[in-house]
Amino acid sequence: MADKMSDKREKLLDLTLPIVSYFNGDRFNKCIMDCVGATTNINSLIINFFCVSTDLRTAQKVIHTKGLCWKYLRASMSLHGYLPPIAEYGQLLVDGGYTNLIPGDIMLEQMNAKAVICVDVSMESVYDYYEYGTSLSGFSLLLNSLNPFAKTVRVLSMAELSQKLIWVSSDNHRAEVMNAADLSLTPPVSEYGVLEYDKFDEIVEKGYQYALPRVDAFIKKNPWVVS
Repeated sequence: MADKMSDKREKLLDLTLPIVSYFNGDRFNKCIMDCVGATTNINSLIINFFCVSTDLRTAQKVIHTKGLCWKYLRASMSLHGYLPPIAEYGQLLVDGGYTNLIPGDIMLEQMNAKAVICVDVSMESVYDYYEYGTSLSGFSLLLNSLNPFAKTVRVLSMAELSQKLIWVSSDNHRAEVMNAADLSLTPPVSEYGVLEYDKFDEIVEKGYQYALPRVDAFIKKNPWVVS
């Protein structure tokens, strides 16, 4: 899937008039189907599996434990602006991260997991913004960015503000879940963008090297996990 999604041709063929999203989702859907099968059901998988989406009509998280695997995987990764919501059965499903970024609590409370390992790959928050007070001129920011002798000030753009507002409640929940997990992992991959599928092997290697000693230490301390 990473190979296909890193192909510029695939991305171009999936582009659409950006009224709802930049991509129409057709090529993305086919990539997921190629990976998990077009008719595979979640409840027929050998290993227990669930994924989470957000229903925009009810503003509630939706936990998927049955139904077409590819469809609800797609719903669970439908970021606003990139892909259109899954719209059917009276629902508008988008990325579950908007309501539950790391569903470790669902795994513990509803899936009866004996141990919960949470992995946080979200981008690090930047807090050193320029304190401009109660008013801000866009013209002064433009002049500042063009001045080679002045330190460029860091402020949130309108797009960044919108994104941060979307994730506010989920960020608070994420911290709670990470603290409650039996093992919390935060691999150093926050610099990679959402669409950088061409960096797949690099991301996997970084994650593996980070996680290996921590998982080994966790197993040595809790041997019952693999028994």
